[in-house]
Amino acid sequence: MYPATRDAMLAHVGQSDPWAALHFLGLSAVELNFNREAQTPGFLGRGGQPFDLSSPAGRREARAAFDAHGASVCALLMANDFSGDMETEVKWGVSAVEAAHALGAPAVRIDLVPHQKDYDRTLFEARCIEGVKRILAATESTGVGLGVENHGHITNDPAFLDRIFDGVGSPRLGLTLDTANFYWYGHPLERVYEIMSRFAARVRHTHIKNINYPADERNKQRAIGWEYGQYCCPLDEGNIDHARVARILQGAGYRGALCVEDESLPKRPAEQRPQLMKRNVAELKRCCAIS
Repeated sequence: MYPATRDAMLAHVGQSDPWAALHFLGLSAVELNFNREAQTPGFLGRGGQPFDLSSPAGRREARAAFDAHGASVCALLMANDFSGDMETEVKWGVSAVEAAHALGAPAVRIDLVPHQKDYDRTLFEARCIEGVKRILAATESTGVGLGVENHGHITNDPAFLDRIFDGVGSPRLGLTLDTANFYWYGHPLERVYEIMSRFAARVRHTHIKNINYPADERNKQRAIGWEYGQYCCPLDEGNIDHARVARILQGAGYRGALCVEDESLPKRPAEQRPQLMKRNVAELKRCCAIS
């Protein structure tokens, strides 16, 4: 395993460009936000413009830029909506997988959350299964994995994840494990480790963040999202033992990125954030070393 960061985190480091931010943090791997225009709005390249990954030429240019800086892309991130137009979602998903393959990224983070209010859950599950199957079938030769993030009110439910994995029936579909989201969902801390262990062999990518709940709240069932804004924190201040998580993942054969996503940074003064990010990276390196 190796440390990485979401591109969104680089904005907190206060450097002149994303390459300088990676160097400041001592990182060489980054997850890129892949928008519906097939661009990277969170990571600006030459001339302060996002990379255009919509064409083979644009992908080659991006790959060359990362190679020149001794850096790599650990994953692309999508914010899918399978409650919307299926043809659009499938086409976008295929484009993301093809771009990830060209960049050497092993995974694409997908998001199975309906964007329409009061959307029928049974229908949504069926559409997710259909859409993912179609994306995988169209990109079979790439070998790139899709990682459903446990995110929001649906995909933090292990039963939902089981139905999606069973319905798709492909080893290329797995989990983008967000280490704090199961905890955010209200699962007691020990139950969080149990869920991680159950799905560890399915992990294709990660988002690493932490929460520092009071001692009397940690090992009981809480309301979804209970006081998250107050208690989210840097990686080394929270209740989740990421060295333990790393050992779980390594034992299941995961060798990918531990990718920092610290949502507590906006609570801190801007001048403190660069060093907080350095602490986050140091914590990830520690976990990689002892896993």
